Amino acid sequence: ELIKARSVQYIDVGKMEIGSPGEENRIAFFNNVADAGFGAEVVSEVNGVHLRKKILGGALTFFLAIFRKFFKYKHKMMRISWEGFTWEGPVLALVVANGQFFGSGYGIAPDAVIDDGHFQVVLAGNVTMLDYFKNFGNLRKSKHIDLPDLTYHKTNHVLVEPLEGARVLIEADGEIQGLAPIRFECLNAAV
Repeated sequence: ELIKARSVQYIDVGKMEIGSPGEENRIAFFNNVADAGFGAEVVSEVNGVHLRKKILGGALTFFLAIFRKFFKYKHKMMRISWEGFTWEGPVLALVVANGQFFGSGYGIAPDAVIDDGHFQVVLAGNVTMLDYFKNFGNLRKSKHIDLPDLTYHKTNHVLVEPLEGARVLIEADGEIQGLAPIRFECLNAAV
């Protein structure tokens, strides 16, 4: 019906420049959500189980991958910055969101607006895996999570750099993109 009515909305697009400054970097784009840390590790595992996804469905496959990673995941040391903001330390997850939902219905970014020219950045620093699981219901409902080391921000540029030799995997819209360092830019009304 929307196609027949020629209903059109311009949306923002996330641009990613992957690689170290001064090197030949790879450029990629996303329209929904990119993340580093725990979420990217889950996507890496889910992408290797296509038959299981087909049999169990997306939601259950994601939940099982999250549960398996619960016991293995180690926080990644990162520096996250943009104009007027810098944060360094252990990170459970960093989410750069244009849309509110990812991973088969997890509402990670309740205030994300797909056409406002900004990302909602969700920074889960030294959040424990137990706290993450205690708030799983709020993620399903796209509600804010109230934890001291979990913060919500709005910006149109983000720089993510690994610290202390950390291997920081990046995914966007369900596809592994590579390793940090990475620069994100929100392209307003680009599509």
